[in-house]
Amino acid sequence: MYDLDVIMAKTEMLDRLNKLMEGWEDNKYLILATTLDSCHKLKLFPKEKWAIYRQWILHELSETTTEVEHSQISRQESNSSAGTSTHIFSELYEDECTAEVRTFSDPDTTFAESVLELDRYFNEKREDLNTNSMEYWHKNSDRFRNLIKIVKKFHSSPPGSIEAERLFSTAGHVVNDLRSRLTGGNIDHLLFMHHNLLLYNFIY
Repeated sequence: MYDLDVIMAKTEMLDRLNKLMEGWEDNKYLILATTLDSCHKLKLFPKEKWAIYRQWILHELSETTTEVEHSQISRQESNSSAGTSTHIFSELYEDECTAEVRTFSDPDTTFAESVLELDRYFNEKREDLNTNSMEYWHKNSDRFRNLIKIVKKFHSSPPGSIEAERLFSTAGHVVNDLRSRLTGGNIDHLLFMHHNLLLYNFIY
């Protein structure tokens, strides 16, 4: 009877976990943050989804390229208006603006470079799991000048949330003084048990 109860409890826990994780394959922020981790890339995801996730990254790169282009145009317009305000400096500003226009990046060229960077990133061997992803990007920022821009976006710490505060509050109750030396992995297991085993009147 005990074995049957354990099996039922495990089954219910697994079903609950599957339900909680349902839809993760379509969570853009989770997917991109993971694929841009040099230790994982596309390894954790089904191959039939790889092309879709690659398009998500390309879309982000395209938007980044557009933002840079708009920033350059705004800067040019600002300099142009400043040049016309004082006649004596008009030629100076005109030359400055002309020089700046020449240094503008062609959006199509920049995006093409981004595509090559992304393909190179995915084709290179994944880093060891003990590798610090932030250190990897810091060392390779020159090789991935365009890709690093979206890495900063998706690897930034999100703002606090009610869910996050609730999690830390629960951890504070579960991890008491007697358990203060638990590793992160064991704390994760303990929190899972805290939220699930009690549903089956288990005491731990």
